[in-house]
Amino acid sequence: MRKGGVNLRLGESVEEFTSKDGVHVSGVKTNKGSYDADLVLLCIGFRPQTAVVEDVEKLPNGAIKVDEYQRSVSDENVYVIGDSASLKNVITNDYAHVALATNAVKTGIVAALHLAGMDVKFPGVVGTNAVSVFDCKYASTGFTKRLGEKNGLENLAEVYFEDNDRPEFMAHYEKAACKIVYDTKTLKLVGAQVGSW
Repeated sequence: MRKGGVNLRLGESVEEFTSKDGVHVSGVKTNKGSYDADLVLLCIGFRPQTAVVEDVEKLPNGAIKVDEYQRSVSDENVYVIGDSASLKNVITNDYAHVALATNAVKTGIVAALHLAGMDVKFPGVVGTNAVSVFDCKYASTGFTKRLGEKNGLENLAEVYFEDNDRPEFMAHYEKAACKIVYDTKTLKLVGAQVGSW
């Protein structure tokens, strides 16, 4: 990101946005300094807005626990989709809040089909996501070793390797790094991460 001209400032608290014309942001003042800016991105996380829904089982962050039809586990008359739902993680078989647009679309489809009388179930999530920043591309699914251990998984190991994303005889290929996380006793795949640059 720095090679692309992005000025990363981590571990600082935003105190104020500044503007030269009173309309557009032109800078940021933090507890450690002031910076000119063409664009300001804030990543503050996602919190389900579910306070209006009472008497249903929720995760500590407010995400409502649902069954495979997107119904609240506490009240089958309440359907919950998107970022308000906590979904079953297929690796741990426990509830997880995974705020991704792909999950929002899929859970909406499952709920609508069930309301229409069809027996379509949501299979659960592993948290698959991908992002492209400048010429760098990253994707992950499941758990990293650290996150798996944090979620109570044991006997985890990881394998790291680098290779080209295509054979060298092709006109265009890029270097890619891969990490695979697995259970050493069952050999079950727990997660994977891949990046190219």
